[in-house]
Amino acid sequence: MKIEVVPVTAFHQNCSIVWCENTRRAAVVDPGGDLDRVLAAVERHGLTLEKILITHAHLDHAGATAELARRYSLPIEGPQIDDQFWIDQMPVQAKMFGFPPSERFTPIAGLHRGTVSPSVRLSSRCFTVQDIHLGISFFSSVNLGLRSWAT
Repeated sequence: MKIEVVPVTAFHQNCSIVWCENTRRAAVVDPGGDLDRVLAAVERHGLTLEKILITHAHLDHAGATAELARRYSLPIEGPQIDDQFWIDQMPVQAKMFGFPPSERFTPIAGLHRGTVSPSVRLSSRCFTVQDIHLGISFFSSVNLGLRSWAT
């Protein structure tokens, strides 16, 4: 398992790219903005994007989610269902904080306590993904712990 943290937005929020060293399959966590920087890292490592993971829907963590999902036809997992308010406010928040335009997005799985999809569970601030090719434990967007996976 490899990880690269890419600080994004004027807030210098940590967007993370995590990937399997064997398959080069990757997930982008919290794409708040600056997709050119994020995608440069993806290209530099020769990765294939598989999904987007959102820890929470504040603008600096999720502002570029819709654009990234559309460009690469990626599924979005997370955030918690309670964050729908923030997702709905993305365009207004972007204007308010002087960010580039941002769009609402629709996750394929909203996170609830306990398992909500075959691959995602949220407990407290721990984002655990178990996938046949990609398994990751996120303890916050800044402090990340990694777990091994089966291929």
